[in-house]
Amino acid sequence: MNTVDMQEFAKLSLEKRELTANLKVVQGKLTKFETAIIDDLANEGISSVKIEVEGEVVTLYTRFEVYPKFVAANELEGVTNEDKGRAYDALAVAGYGDMVTRTVHHKRLASILKELADESGELPMEFDGCLTVSRVPRLSLRKG
Repeated sequence: MNTVDMQEFAKLSLEKRELTANLKVVQGKLTKFETAIIDDLANEGISSVKIEVEGEVVTLYTRFEVYPKFVAANELEGVTNEDKGRAYDALAVAGYGDMVTRTVHHKRLASILKELADESGELPMEFDGCLTVSRVPRLSLRKG
């Protein structure tokens, strides 16, 4: 029995547990700052700003993630296959019938709807009553 490997595995597992806990703390702090910074940028009427951090220039910029959601015809029943079918029909009418089957990965659907939605996040009228989108601002960072 190789106890050296076992000890190394246990050591790495403990290190991973600690890093995961630290990551949760950092993510909580990032979320708090992200909301405040996005609000500040919006109030200033800008979408990006360059800053220097520890001798390196980075750009903070606002981007929007799109979260599609099927609309239930009957809220008590929830979203049914018929509701999804109406949404797929609307996608076909919008010219995306060849790109989606009657099931579609949520990321692909988000990408299509991001392309179709206008700046306010409104979809063309074919989608009324079958799909909605939520546009969530996210703060990103890039070098330079």
